[in-house]
Amino acid sequence: MITAHRTQIYLDDFRYNELKKKAQKEGKSLAQVVREAIDSVVKNREVKDLKKKEKDRAEFLKLAGIGESGLTDISTRHDEYLAKDEIKKWKK
Repeated sequence: MITAHRTQIYLDDFRYNELKKKAQKEGKSLAQVVREAIDSVVKNREVKDLKKKEKDRAEFLKLAGIGESGLTDISTRHDEYLAKDEIKKWKK
């Protein structure tokens, strides 16, 4: 069950009148217009947060050099690849 919370906000005359006009034009209550405006702000923030997370992940992968070797079997042959470089150092 969704609970609703009654709250009170203060609006200057301009904002109040604009919201009332919008509500009347769209056949909605003032409260519905306010809720939709809040939903829009929250949704935009979530989208921005998601984009930032994706950007941060891409930056991390770039930093880690993921995928730059072109090898597709690193997860199964990582020990061999690491040992190969070490063996080269020992032979010198």
